[in-house]
Amino acid sequence: MPTGSEGTFAAMDHQAGAKPSPLPGWTESVIGNPAPTAPVRGFAVSDNLLALRTWGGNHAGRAALVLADPPYNARNRKDYLDDVDHRAWLEAIGERIELCVPLLRPDGILAVHIDDSEHAYLQVLLDGILGRERRLNTVVVKMSELAGVKIRYSDRMLPRLKEYVLLYGRGPASRLRPVVRRKDGAALARYLRYYAQVLENPDAPVEEWSVIPLVEAMARRGLPPGRDAQREFRLAHPERLVYRTNNRWFDTLPESDRPSTRFARLRSPWDVEYVWWEGKQMLFLADHLDEPLGDLWTDISTINVQKEGAVPLRSSKKPEALVRRLLELCSQPGDLVVDPWAGSGTTAAVAHKTGRGWLSCERDPTIAARALDRLASVVAGTDPTGETAATGWAGGGGFRVWHPCVHHEETAPREG
Repeated sequence: MPTGSEGTFAAMDHQAGAKPSPLPGWTESVIGNPAPTAPVRGFAVSDNLLALRTWGGNHAGRAALVLADPPYNARNRKDYLDDVDHRAWLEAIGERIELCVPLLRPDGILAVHIDDSEHAYLQVLLDGILGRERRLNTVVVKMSELAGVKIRYSDRMLPRLKEYVLLYGRGPASRLRPVVRRKDGAALARYLRYYAQVLENPDAPVEEWSVIPLVEAMARRGLPPGRDAQREFRLAHPERLVYRTNNRWFDTLPESDRPSTRFARLRSPWDVEYVWWEGKQMLFLADHLDEPLGDLWTDISTINVQKEGAVPLRSSKKPEALVRRLLELCSQPGDLVVDPWAGSGTTAAVAHKTGRGWLSCERDPTIAARALDRLASVVAGTDPTGETAATGWAGGGGFRVWHPCVHHEETAPREG
């Protein structure tokens, strides 16, 4: 029996029993146990032109997100072709994006990964396809460390540490979903030191509140003093840690409108409620532990990314944490996500772990076999890597695998 990823997939395909697919011109096999009520999940081992055209007839207007990770045309060594004529690259990418757009819902999002090699040209291309007014954001992502191979060329060029994600809406209703994250160590430490007062009785009427110093509150509870203990207490009770700050509206209130009690709730003319604290505004630490996500992402590690899913892919593999963030930004559980360049299967793996439907395709049979092994492990609950722990994933569900009945030659840059 064959060994390795290709042999494993061949065994799975044989066990599942390839049979004619509901899609004309394709054979179908099943991995796991797709529930009838589950979102559509499927992997096409084929050129993405063929897959996208087929999906366009079955899933048009259903995808919340197309997450595209095309070859960058970066002219470096990879597991797939990544050095073609510039005009041929643009033409090939444009043809595929044109097929992706009809798959999107009216409020859907197109997200495309790229690096410096073709970034500017790709943005102009996407502006032409979807319209400049549909460009939502260009996200800069730190994708490498300042070490290793990149240092060899630092005498003649700056090492490349970043990549981009171009985000476009299908229509005027397209919106990115608010995402917040915990402040990083330095920013969080700066906020924590200001919150040195503790609200002792938050369930009492606001006029009866009692606020005491943090040190006193900890002493009353028999807790040890010290910075580490104070930090732990603050983070354990952020809804009780409070701070006083200036409020310009309070300063304009006439004496007759000012509360007579130490604490009070006040509603502004613009319908925002504030807590009055002896002429200043009370802030709660719980409201300031997190911060909104911006367009510069430096907090996602790429160290050991090659170990995720036990699938290697040189030079272009994305961390599951990055894909999860994009899924949360552009979709919600139950939505359909389309991945025209499957590569190692990261997008499908994370979509599955987070309860989304997915459609992926990969032309190279060796790369596809690795991705399918990875996805089979996700279904079986035997993949401990990536976002498995963070999402609480323990396995389940299934997906369909499609092969075209007739081999289609590919002359344009293939997916990676």
